[in-house]
Amino acid sequence: MNDNFNQIVLASGKSLYEISFGTGIPYTTISQLHNNKRDINKVAAETIVKLALYFNKEVNDILNPISYISGIRGKEGHSRYWWGKDDSGIYLSIKLGRRPALKHYSDSYSDGKELFKYQALIAKIECEEAETQLQLQSIAKRRQTD
Repeated sequence: MNDNFNQIVLASGKSLYEISFGTGIPYTTISQLHNNKRDINKVAAETIVKLALYFNKEVNDILNPISYISGIRGKEGHSRYWWGKDDSGIYLSIKLGRRPALKHYSDSYSDGKELFKYQALIAKIECEEAETQLQLQSIAKRRQTD
């Protein structure tokens, strides 16, 4: 989980105790970060800055990579949607009523930073398209039974 932090610690050759003493950060916090008991992205900014200064690194070098778009949720028309990220990439899930959620993959290589600005517009278009497809399927079924 805290791969960047752990690699920096390993490369430094310092013990967790030395890092704690040198930064003023409690040993328990350093130990929890090192043992992945705490997500480094969720600790106080002051802690991250102290670590960055201690290791002579940038803050982003210590933090875990994040997906900028993952976790954003919304509603469009009769649809609910949410953005997520898995091993295949960033996706948009769309839930239409009681039907199973549909997944639309958007980008396999991005962290979502480029999509963030347009995520609401993309979700709106995709939800409208999903609702239109559902309506067309319903019309086709009715014609088959007539």
